[in-house]
Amino acid sequence: MLTVVNLGGKVLADAGKVEKIRSFIDDNRSTYRVIVVAPPGKRFPVDETITELLYRFAHAPEKLKSQILEIVIGRFSQIVRGLHVSSSFNVGRYFLDARKAAMEMPEVNRPDYLVSRGSNAMALILSYALNYGIFDAKDFIEVNASGDYNLGKIKENYTNGKGGLKDKLTLERKAPGGVVIPSSYGYSYKETGYIKLFPRGRSNVTGDIMKMITGGFYKDVPNMEAIGHHRTSPVRVPQMQ
Repeated sequence: MLTVVNLGGKVLADAGKVEKIRSFIDDNRSTYRVIVVAPPGKRFPVDETITELLYRFAHAPEKLKSQILEIVIGRFSQIVRGLHVSSSFNVGRYFLDARKAAMEMPEVNRPDYLVSRGSNAMALILSYALNYGIFDAKDFIEVNASGDYNLGKIKENYTNGKGGLKDKLTLERKAPGGVVIPSSYGYSYKETGYIKLFPRGRSNVTGDIMKMITGGFYKDVPNMEAIGHHRTSPVRVPQMQ
């Protein structure tokens, strides 16, 4: 049975943990088909999460931005090297391109875009490591003025094939692979071309949405202890037609 796996930042904090997560998914590849990922979390108590670093970067004076971005690039580079996907994903180029793209946006849209790059980069890296497909939440999930998702619009987008998610899920069900999706954001209900974050502290939202879409089982993995329990939740949501 297809299972949506929601990976919290703690289990993606460094290369060693991400490698264990890759093995955990590989061992359950026939069912763990939809993987929702958060940005890397804290490696130790006084560490900063990638989200915290990117918030700092987004709001920092220009003279401090490069220093903060180097820390972000260093964190992701360690993960990429540990997973042996450096040839597929150039961390430095990715974040420098993101910085450039942000500067071309209206100022009000820059912080959400920059912070979203944390989960987006992690999703890309894990997709290469697993040889899974990638699907960007900005192509499908509408976020309204209150920072919540618009379930009616999501159902409409899914039914109409917006972003290709329905076709991709159908294809991956037939193949020995899956789809990786970044958490924590969608597109703005006001401006389809711009990214909108969910409120902080709601890291499970994207996983909940994917559970509703697929009608599959749901497994939350907030910490490394959770990967020792391979039984999934028996609660199911009827599949959308």
